[in-house]
Amino acid sequence: MKAMVQSPVRSLRNEVCALSPESFKIKKSSHENEMRELYYKLRELVPNGNKLATDMELLQNVIDYMLDLTDTLHAQVCTSFYHGKSK
Repeated sequence: MKAMVQSPVRSLRNEVCALSPESFKIKKSSHENEMRELYYKLRELVPNGNKLATDMELLQNVIDYMLDLTDTLHAQVCTSFYHGKSK
């Protein structure tokens, strides 16, 4: 007697075939909404973020801002160490 075991490949193929094009549109739309919300949050957090026209400009501004913050922090740590304020 032969055991009836469904292969994982066949199972996956059946699931993929059962998906409709509409289900992909819903997922894409959901992803686009999530990205839009994340860009909105970035625009709120970064100085002059709301004045930037494109997402590319926003991302470049975020990178520049993070580099400026890193430089400022590094300068403060070095100054504190130099003046003997480190613990």
